[in-house]
Amino acid sequence: MAVMLPAPKWDHDATQRALDELFELAQKYKTTAEYHEFLKFVARFRFYSPYNAMLIHMQMPNARFVAPPHRWLARYGRRIKPGERPLVILQPMGPVMWVFDVSQTQPELGAPPLPAQVERPFEVVGRQIGSGSELDKTIENAKRDRVEISPQQAGSQNAGEIRPTKGNRHQQFMVKQRPKRNI
Repeated sequence: MAVMLPAPKWDHDATQRALDELFELAQKYKTTAEYHEFLKFVARFRFYSPYNAMLIHMQMPNARFVAPPHRWLARYGRRIKPGERPLVILQPMGPVMWVFDVSQTQPELGAPPLPAQVERPFEVVGRQIGSGSELDKTIENAKRDRVEISPQQAGSQNAGEIRPTKGNRHQQFMVKQRPKRNI
């Protein structure tokens, strides 16, 4: 015979604190576009609660596809790369769960392929990029134009970031004029 326990009493103060924290964190997005991007991020993590998606966003803003190590191995034949830092989320009926983004994993021999949009989100379609030569040229051109390149791991869905310079500094370029034709 099953014993029915009474439902836990709703803790109004705890709910209020959680909502206050959520709204305080939401204020860090200064524009409607930034907040919209955050909401799109949260919506991508349908298997996790919105609060857990927010925790993932705070730790790795460009994470795309996360799972705990046992799920990476069992479902996707992937192992966590050595030295990777786990992301912490709240576990249902438990304290916390450690998850990793797809960018922090590597496939085992014979692993099934992941969906293309997860595994290669910035793949160039219709044109093959040579062995890094275009990237090398871009980096050299950026130095010439006083653009700083700062490589860092920020999740599988981040191809880069550009920010405006601070202060009143302007970049100046010298543009050569085409010679005028004699008619």
